[in-house]
Amino acid sequence: LFSDDVEEGKKVATLKYDKKNGKSHKGQIFAVAISPGDRFLVSGGVDATIRVWNFANLELVKEFTGHKNAITGLAFRIGTQQLFSCSRDRSVKAWDLDQMGYVDTMFGHVDAVTDIDVLSRERVLTCGGQDRTLRLWKVAEESQLVFNGFASSISIDCVAFINDEHFVSGSADGSLCIWSIFKKKPVCEQKEAHGRGADGQQNWIISVAARRYTDLVVSGSSDDYVRFWKVADDYKSVENIFSFELAGFINCMKFSDEGEELVCAVGQEHKSGRWWTKSNARNAGFINCMKFSDEGEELVCAVGQEHKSGRWWTKSNARNVVALIPLEYAEE
Repeated sequence: LFSDDVEEGKKVATLKYDKKNGKSHKGQIFAVAISPGDRFLVSGGVDATIRVWNFANLELVKEFTGHKNAITGLAFRIGTQQLFSCSRDRSVKAWDLDQMGYVDTMFGHVDAVTDIDVLSRERVLTCGGQDRTLRLWKVAEESQLVFNGFASSISIDCVAFINDEHFVSGSADGSLCIWSIFKKKPVCEQKEAHGRGADGQQNWIISVAARRYTDLVVSGSSDDYVRFWKVADDYKSVENIFSFELAGFINCMKFSDEGEELVCAVGQEHKSGRWWTKSNARNAGFINCMKFSDEGEELVCAVGQEHKSGRWWTKSNARNVVALIPLEYAEE
């Protein structure tokens, strides 16, 4: 793990693997999250353990066990110390960092849970990869809503809340979808959002991000572009308003809290495996997950020797970097 000062553009802290002290993760780190108020940094990965660190000094505070397979996502509920985790073991778990304890486990996905998001309400959004479903977990009611992707989607791997009633997802068939919590199917499907590759196949959407409570969503793939989309007022269509050239696999993206910057993790290989490489991308370690601090002055990155879900192909034209894209918005 390492922490960067965004304003100074330099690394400010690093947590290196040390098998002697027993505090380090045993294997790759796939997910990180920072609690509100920058109180805690949490990390999880292939060892199925969540580690809680003091954000100020990076001292280990607590270890949570319970997942049976690699942890693929971590998210804090806005304004609380309530943490949610998802895993390849097909489960979603809730934790309370005020009490430093386990709360609950939620089951429903029939394949590895690949991404997770949460806003201020006790409603957690997840996607289940090859089970082709998205699920909205109503934590207090102990119930869930199931949203079914199209059979052609192959795998739904990334998801993000737009607002309390709408969210965006990306699929292996290249489809970018907008969803409403009141509909079981997408209200908008943008097919081949990143076009087709040299092999004639649709470019897989690897990551999505939303500037929360606005009409702006962003998607990343392997076509060497980060694509910005304007969502229509009725959510039934999207328009590609801007494309930012960036070589490599766009494995993860996050907006800063103010929405003025977008940070992208770029690699030579897809985060879910190694099928092919991009030679124009830089390669300096696999950046599997990123999170801004609450103040937006620091960026925490989880870096591994390989992608978070395996090794299938690489992009030899790519470098594994964190790209910070400043955004400017026109006044209406």
